[in-house]
Parts: sequence; C-alpha cells; structure tokens
Amino acid sequence: MSGILDRFVKPIRKGASDIAKDIAEAASIASRLVRPVCKLDNTLLAIDRKIAGMYRTGRWMLGRYAQNDVTEAFSKAMKRLDEVFKAPRSEYFVELKKGADRDEALYLAKRKLPAERHYALKSLPYIIIKTDAKHCKEALQLKPSKFGLEKIVTGTIASAGRYTPELITHYAGIRPRSGRHRKTRPRIRAQSGLWNLNNIGAYDAMEISTGQGATIAIIDTGIDYTHPDLEARFGADKGYNFVSDNDKPMDDNEHGTHCAGIAAGIKTGIARESRLYALKVLDENGAGTLGDIVRALDWCIAALPDVASMSLGSGEGHPLEEKAIWAAYSAGINLVAAAGNCYFGPSFPASYDGVISVAAVDRDNEHAEFSNIWMTNDISAPGVGIYSTVPGGYNTFSGTSMATPHVSGSIALAASLSKISSNELEALLKDTCEPLGDKDVYGAGLLRADNLVARASMGSFKDLLRFRRRR
Repeated sequence: MSGILDRFVKPIRKGASDIAKDIAEAASIASRLVRPVCKLDNTLLAIDRKIAGMYRTGRWMLGRYAQNDVTEAFSKAMKRLDEVFKAPRSEYFVELKKGADRDEALYLAKRKLPAERHYALKSLPYIIIKTDAKHCKEALQLKPSKFGLEKIVTGTIASAGRYTPELITHYAGIRPRSGRHRKTRPRIRAQSGLWNLNNIGAYDAMEISTGQGATIAIIDTGIDYTHPDLEARFGADKGYNFVSDNDKPMDDNEHGTHCAGIAAGIKTGIARESRLYALKVLDENGAGTLGDIVRALDWCIAALPDVASMSLGSGEGHPLEEKAIWAAYSAGINLVAAAGNCYFGPSFPASYDGVISVAAVDRDNEHAEFSNIWMTNDISAPGVGIYSTVPGGYNTFSGTSMATPHVSGSIALAASLSKISSNELEALLKDTCEPLGDKDVYGAGLLRADNLVARASMGSFKDLLRFRRRR
C-alpha cells in the first residue's frame, strides 16, 4: 500500500516543492525591486524584513505545504507573498512652532526623520511627511526631542488617530454603467448648442464675456493639455503634478480633462478664453491623499488663480485641510467643489465655509438622484449626461464633478469683467440663481451664467447696492 501511495504523493510533494521555490525566487526579485527605496528611507526596514522573511517562507513551505494539495500550497504561499505589497504607507502633518524657521524645520525633518518625501507648506506652518506609518507615529508622538525637533515642533504631535491616512477614495464623478469610456469625434450640434450650456444661459453670457484674463486651477486627475480644445488655454506653466512631483500634470484618468472641457473648452466649455492650470492630485484610479490636495491649495495661494475648481471629495474633513481652504479663501481665490454623489450627507472640501458647494441637476432641472442632499449646498448646475473633452476625444459623464466646472467657468466669466472679491462674488452668484426649491437639495437654485455676467458687468456688488439705494 505504501508503495502505491508513494507513486502519487511524491509527485505532489515535488510539485509543491517546485512552487515553493518559485515563491522564494519571486520574493528575492521583489526584494531587489524594493530595496533601493529602503536605502533612501530607513523607516521602511520593516518592509525589507518582510521580504527577507518571504524568502525564508519559501524554504519553509518545502516542509510545510508540500504535504498538502499543490493548489492549496500555491494559494497559501501567494497569500503570504502578498504581504510584501501591503506595507503601511501614510502621511503625517507636523505643525511648527510660531516663528519657527521653515527651512530649518524642513532640513531637520529630512535629516532626523528619514522618509519617502518631505514638503514644507509656504502658506501654513506645516511640514508634510510621507513615510512608514508606525515609525513616524512613534517618532513624533513619543520622543520629538530625540530627533532634534524640539525647537520647531509644537510639543508632542497629537494622538495617533489624527495622523492616519486621509484618502480621497473616490472622485465625485459617475462613469457610464457599461464601464466603456468611448472616445468619439466632436459631434455636429444643432445651432441651439449643448443643452447644459443652454440651460444656464452660458451662450448669452459669452456674448458679454469670454473669460479673457481670468485663470482657473483644476484640482483633479490632471488635464490633457495637448487636446485640441484645451491646448490654447495653457501657457508655459501648465500647473503641477503632485502625485509624481513633476511639472507634467498630464491626465491619465479622463476625469480632470472632462471637467476642464466644461469650464473652458473651446467647443464644450464656458470661459473659452480663460487660462487653465492643471493641478494633479488624483492618480490614474481617481484616488489621492489629503496632503497632495493641501499642497495644491498651497500652490494656489502663491499663484492666485481666480478660481480653484475641485471635483473631488471625501466623507470626512481634516483640520489642516480646513486651514488651507480658509487661507486660500482669505487670499481672494474663489473655491468651488462638488457636493458629492452619495445621495445624502456632507462632502469635503465642499462643506467647509468659504467653498461654493455645487449640487447636480438633470436636463429638466430636476435633482440628480445621486447628488448629495445637505445643508451646505450652495447652488445647482447640470450634472447628468454632460458632453465634454477626454484625452484623445470626447465623452459623456455624469456627476456633481460635472456640475462643478459649470460654476467655475461662470465665475471666470464674471471675474474677467471686474475685480469682485470672493465673498461678493458668492453673494452675487446666489442672488442671480433661478430658484428651484428645497435649499438642502438645490442650494440657492440653478446657476444662471447670463444673469451673473450681466450683473458683474455693472461693477462690484457693493457698487450695485449703492446704485440701487440712490434710486
């Protein structure tokens, strides 16, 4: 009997053994790929140890899993190997003491807290550190003095919970249900134009203003700045890629290009002579970190675009994000953000004070079923079946993401006519809306670009009020 069993068991054990060797080899290859990062970042030694452990695991499987079915051995081995790619990553926000030298703080942080990346904000006393979660938590919470930071850091660095990752896990755009992202040639439209621009009076508004001289920063997945409808909207400075840290904010997702086309595209947009900046904070999957969004706002405070358009959102806010929003608002930037596609509840940054939160309506100016209902909604704009640019062509998307650049482009039209402060322009925007009903659903009502631009052409809101009082 034993001889018969050996005839079947030995090949299985040999197969499991071969698989285990393959796993060990894969771990070794992974080690060579990841170790160069570890040399730059001492905080990632834990990952290195995991990889070394995987090599040992491959050898250990020779004796452990070779007794089992080959498929089971392979499954268990792959689960262990997968740990290599699940090493914790996080970002931490270090607040500096009042009057601390920012350059000194950044130097010390780089020297004493080795990490993947360090950034010092220009507008706020913070350093953003992207590093291994466990190391940075222990270093900043327990012994800041050990790292020579006691001169610049505000005491110990808060609680662990505050410094867990704040991921923007989805952008506020809805893909076609089929999952197909068709790229089509520009369609020949009737003289009436695009329905969404008709519904908000954009064509009449463009008779008064084309947005010349106004600037719009699109904080999103980047923009295809080579698109025929958009390339003329860019200068030498195209913006910044905060995901990869370079000056090439090219869109690898479609979402940002679609939003840019609504705001300023030559065929599909509103402010057709405004200038665009692409600030890429979301990756090819539409995901990004809070730190990169804060850095984009910091960039805006230095560059001072007329509008910062944010078709993105998260269900939770963060104190640093709120501070960055308020700093940008105080600098005179008009901040516009998507209300969200979760049907109900707040979305951030849209729900912060100083941000114009945009809900979505359909072709009949009815509430889009996905659009968040919440008390912070300020205004509504078309957001269902919106035709606009994507890399290499055109497509139709839905979402509060699409509603947002309608407002951003309209603000650019108004801003190009007169220097209206951000709080005056928000009041003017709401005052010129077409009321639709429940304010938690629609905000002040439907965006009317024609009314907004007509009023803006008369001068500032304060001048208009004085004119009314004289009459």
